[in-house]
Amino acid sequence: MGYKLYGLHGCGMCAALEQQMREKGVPYEKIEDKEKIMAMDLDSIPALDTGDKVMYFPEAIRFLRNTQFIYT
Repeated sequence: MGYKLYGLHGCGMCAALEQQMREKGVPYEKIEDKEKIMAMDLDSIPALDTGDKVMYFPEAIRFLRNTQFIYT
């Protein structure tokens, strides 16, 4: 599964979401390019794109805390 984390350097909430992803061992691509972020027409950052859905900070944190990730 290819998760994408959209955020910017120096963004505290972006760093907190990235830390949660690392702690859970979730593989992800970090996208910090402002033009790519703007092209996505996101409501805010950080944003987590699961491939099925784009989630913003509160929902993304809940998703990470409540999901058991199993990798083979």
